[in-house]
Amino acid sequence: MRILALLLALLAASYLGGALVARRGRGTLASGAGWLALGAVLGPQALGLMDGPVVAAFRLIAAVAVGWVALAVGLEFGWVGGRRIRLGALLLGTLGSLACGVAVAAAVGGALAWLEPGAGFLARPDDLVLALGTGAALADTGRDLFRWGAGVAGARGPLADLLAEVGDGDDLAPVALAAAAFAVAPGGVAVLAPAARVGVEAGLGIVLGGLAAALLGSDFRRNTVLGVLFGTSLVALGLAAQLGLSWIGAGFLLGVVLSLASRHREELRALALEVERPVVLPALILAGAMVDPRAHPRLLPLLVAALGARLLAKGAQGALVVAAWPAARRGGGVAAGALAASGPLGVAVGVAFALRFPGPVGGTVLAAAVASALAGELVATPSARAALRAAGELRDEDPPAEAGAAQGGRA
Repeated sequence: MRILALLLALLAASYLGGALVARRGRGTLASGAGWLALGAVLGPQALGLMDGPVVAAFRLIAAVAVGWVALAVGLEFGWVGGRRIRLGALLLGTLGSLACGVAVAAAVGGALAWLEPGAGFLARPDDLVLALGTGAALADTGRDLFRWGAGVAGARGPLADLLAEVGDGDDLAPVALAAAAFAVAPGGVAVLAPAARVGVEAGLGIVLGGLAAALLGSDFRRNTVLGVLFGTSLVALGLAAQLGLSWIGAGFLLGVVLSLASRHREELRALALEVERPVVLPALILAGAMVDPRAHPRLLPLLVAALGARLLAKGAQGALVVAAWPAARRGGGVAAGALAASGPLGVAVGVAFALRFPGPVGGTVLAAAVASALAGELVATPSARAALRAAGELRDEDPPAEAGAAQGGRA
C-alpha cells in the first residue's frame, strides 16, 4: 500500500507540474533542479520517505522514462520548433558537446589515476566505463533553459534563436559516448566486439524506427500514435537491456529515423513533448532519490574534477559562440555562461548507468549528472537572463522566480 500511495503521489506531482508548465507558457522550463532536489530530500539519504525498497520498486518507471527521453530527443534532433537548425550551429553544438564529454572523461580518468596510484590511466574496464559514462552525462547543453526563454520569459530575437539551436544541436555526442561506454563494458553480448555491439544497437534503433513509421502510415489518430510510440520504445528498451546495450542510443535512433521517415514528423515532435512531461517528472524525483553520496569512496574529488572540466569546456564553447556570431556578441561575454545549462537528458543518462551498472560506476555517473543539473541551474539561468536582457530580447523583465526550478519536460 505504501508503494501504491507513493506512486499516486508521483503521478499527482507530474500532473501538477505539467499544469504549471502549461499555464506559464509554451514549452518546458529549465533544468528540473527543483524536482531533483525534492527527490533527494524524500530519498533514503535524507527524510527516508522513499527508502531503498521503494526506490528499487520504481526502477522500471525510471527505465521507461529514460527510453521516452531518448525517443523524444531523437524526434527533435536537428529541429527547433518547426524549423531546421542551421548547419553551423548544429556542427558547433555537436563538436562542442563531444569535446566537453571527452574533457570530462579525461578529467575523471586522471582523477582516478591520481587518487589510486598504480591503477593506471583508464586501465581498468570499470574506470573506462565510469569515465565515458560521466562524460556522456555531462556533455550536452540542456535545451529546456532556452525553451523557458522563448515560452515563459518571452525572449525573441537572434540571440535567443542561436542559443536554442546550439542547445538543440548537441544531443548526438552524449548519446554516442553512452553507447561507447555500454559497448566496452563487460557482460552483455560478450561474443561481439565493442564496434559490433554499437552496430547492433544502431540497427535495432533503425529497424524499429522504420517499423514505427510504417505502422503509422497516413493515419494520425492520437491513441494509435501513442500506442506505436510507447510500444516501439518499450521494445527498444527491452531488447537493448537484455543485450547489455545502451537503450539511450537505440531510442535516439528510433526517434531520428521516425522523424525522417514519417510524414507526421511535426505532429510527432509536438506529441512527444506533451507526453514527456508526465513521464519525466516522476523520473527526476526518482533520480534525486537514487543518488547515494557513498556510492564511490572517492566520489567528492571525482565530482569536482568532472564539474570543473565541464564548466571549462562549456565556457570555451560559449566563448567560441560569442566570437563567431554577432548575435551572441550583442549579449556580451555573459552569454557564454548560458551553455552551462544541463537538463533531463544528462539525468536520463545518469539513471541509465545507475540501472545498468549498480554500484560505484552507476552511482558516480548518476551523482555527477544530478550535480551538473544543480550547478548548471546556478550558472546558466542568470547568465542567459542577463545576456538576453543585454541584447534587448527579454520581454519579461521580471520572470517568475521559480521558473528555473521547475521542469515540465526533457533535454
